[in-house]
Amino acid sequence: MHVSAAPLRSTYKSKEGFSDDALQLIHADLQSLCLREITHYYFDGKGKAFRPTLVLLMARSCNATCGNSREVTMAQRTIARIAEMIHTASLIHDDIIDQADTRRGKLAASRIWGERKAILAGDFILSTASVALARLGNEHVISMVAQVVEDLVRGEFMQLGSKENENERFAHYLLKTFKKTASLMAHSCKAVGNASSPIFSTVLFYYYVTILLT
Repeated sequence: MHVSAAPLRSTYKSKEGFSDDALQLIHADLQSLCLREITHYYFDGKGKAFRPTLVLLMARSCNATCGNSREVTMAQRTIARIAEMIHTASLIHDDIIDQADTRRGKLAASRIWGERKAILAGDFILSTASVALARLGNEHVISMVAQVVEDLVRGEFMQLGSKENENERFAHYLLKTFKKTASLMAHSCKAVGNASSPIFSTVLFYYYVTILLT
């Protein structure tokens, strides 16, 4: 069976400058030079951008299936940006919790600017993502993506503890992994599916929950 790589190549082409797009959202009306430096440090365009790429591919697939243009809509592209912003904010906070020295082959922000400023920078990225999400004006999409933030916090708390019983421990691990990692991708794909056609949302969510946890 021949599988075309054209959609992937096209998606990668469309994500060129993706970090610049995110920075435009983050830096709009931002006066703090320190916040600009920290946020630019993480959105330097050198990351894999796996999550937004996955979301953009799903958006193209949904649009094509619905008989619409394969082109990604502005709302879908914004959802992909928001997904990467939430992920990046969580990385900044995780590095502080884990007392990590490096991230993506360079010093963690907390090691350069200190923990307090790094925490505030992560909060600021998350708040900017929340504003962008609210401006979409789609209450279903807002609810889906907002769930990710709650899951991230719950997942982090779950990681701090475990279960004594072996079976309970594995179930605990799966739920923690979903909340810390899979939820962002599953809910973001569900959101772009809703932006294309609401009928896809639930199917996409459970599809990604399945493949991400197996």
